[in-house]
Amino acid sequence: VKRSKKEARRMSKVEKLRKVEETNAKLDALRGTHEGEQLQQQVALERSLARAHGEKVHDDAKRLRKSIKLDERRKHKSRAAWEERTSAVQEQMAARQKRRSDNLRRRNQMRKERRVQQLINRRDNKDKRQAKRRAGFEGVQSSYLNK
Repeated sequence: VKRSKKEARRMSKVEKLRKVEETNAKLDALRGTHEGEQLQQQVALERSLARAHGEKVHDDAKRLRKSIKLDERRKHKSRAAWEERTSAVQEQMAARQKRRSDNLRRRNQMRKERRVQQLINRRDNKDKRQAKRRAGFEGVQSSYLNK
């Protein structure tokens, strides 16, 4: 059986279903007439030749509909899983950014506290050093000789 260029490419399940329904509608419309019987024989011959060539003939509308519905369910489930993955990744990124900003804020706060503590320690140490001075020994000398 020679196939046209249009039929040579792989038809989608929706296209196959449409073609099967058109054929069935034609057969139903011409049922009981001589033309209808010829068309039915021609369709049966084409299908049997295609099967003899090793091709799979998808001519059951009910099974095609079921297959299309199953594909749609798979697509929907896959899309939902993908959205869930992307939302999980976004949540992880937000959590990491929050943790990083908290760490930076805490580190800056610790730095400020350390600076303040160092200033306080310097002031306290200056007071302690001045208190420990011994009279006549650690004082400020204005000249070499006492007057």
